[in-house]
Amino acid sequence: MGLPMTDNYQIKTSKTNHKIPVINGIHLHSMYHPIREAESFVLNHLQLLKDKKNILVFGLGFVYHINQLVIELQKIHGDDYKIVVIEPNSEVANDCLSLNLLISDKVKIYHGLSHDRLYQDEELINFLLAQPGIIAHPASFNLYKSYFKNFLQYKAPLSTEKVLMVLRDEHIKKFISDRFMNEDDLQVALWDYSQSNHRIVNKLDYLFFALEEIAPLNGDARK
Repeated sequence: MGLPMTDNYQIKTSKTNHKIPVINGIHLHSMYHPIREAESFVLNHLQLLKDKKNILVFGLGFVYHINQLVIELQKIHGDDYKIVVIEPNSEVANDCLSLNLLISDKVKIYHGLSHDRLYQDEELINFLLAQPGIIAHPASFNLYKSYFKNFLQYKAPLSTEKVLMVLRDEHIKKFISDRFMNEDDLQVALWDYSQSNHRIVNKLDYLFFALEEIAPLNGDARK
């Protein structure tokens, strides 16, 4: 899925003199008191912050909510925490960073990236595997609902060409490219390969046959 479109983007100033990004007419923070709004936002997630020291946030805005998360996580976990933020709009992210609004270096920001690109990032994958708490910034999430939902429901590409793009081990990449280069569905191709009377000529053949026994196509059980 491509990145969401922005028809109109501007920066306004709140009554408390804080910068507020406005996208397609939607204010990403309160025009009256964005800090107080952010404090209330964090209080609603207090139990999650106590349970989880790693937090994934959907929506950067101008980080007022992120900074409050930092303050609360530091109270609870000291320096042993991490926040990862996913923001589809690079223009907002770049303006935010240029304004030096973020108060911590323990926040990692991914912005303007497709789902495929995000899921090619090894650091992000390892972070997700650690099962972080997930918090959605309401205004950002409502604005980019499809983008964030599709991120959560992401399915890895099946074609050999796309799978090769994310593999790091050169031996496995060569094994797959030599045998399955033009396949549109690598899972099906591996199934057919394992079911054939193919002679084992490479130590990686053992690996793929073993994987097929552990996780056969469509979960079919062996008898």
